[in-house]
Amino acid sequence: MILMNFKNILLMLAATSITASAELKLATVDVASLFDGYYKTAQTQKVVNLEKAKMQKENDEKLKVIQNYKSKHDDLRKKLEDPSLGEKKKVEFLKEFEQVRQAGTAAERERIEYVQRRSKALNEKASEDSRAIFSEINAEVVVVAKADKYDLVIDPNSVGGKGVPIFLYCNESFDITEQVSQKLSAKAPK
Repeated sequence: MILMNFKNILLMLAATSITASAELKLATVDVASLFDGYYKTAQTQKVVNLEKAKMQKENDEKLKVIQNYKSKHDDLRKKLEDPSLGEKKKVEFLKEFEQVRQAGTAAERERIEYVQRRSKALNEKASEDSRAIFSEINAEVVVVAKADKYDLVIDPNSVGGKGVPIFLYCNESFDITEQVSQKLSAKAPK
């Protein structure tokens, strides 16, 4: 996908340079910097952190229950090893031992499923929120680009396949990151 975008950029640059009679007006914008500095990113991260803490607290509570099952299981094992234990008591302890083992196993399985389910939902929500933030950033970049009549806006930090930078050098005079950042910051609640 990144390679396809890179090919499209190269084709667009080639077509523009061949057909354009005027000079190409180019700008750069550091999207990662805008994302990191955007107030909605901080808000989203705060919500994610609260949800992670809540999930961890619930997981810790489930672990305590499982630990109680383990302690009870160990106590029953010791009782079953007592040679002075009568056959009737042994059968009772063995039945309870198996019930505790099954309950502990079920509690652990439920805890693991809970963590996986909550983690997946939290990751999906964070990804969805990030996409929405990137969409807002992109929209603001387009507003600035159109207002200042830029032909092309690129992210100088873009990387292609295998982590190779797409743009090896971009003159800082083309950077409109601060301009876009100011417009995004203006939207922040007071």
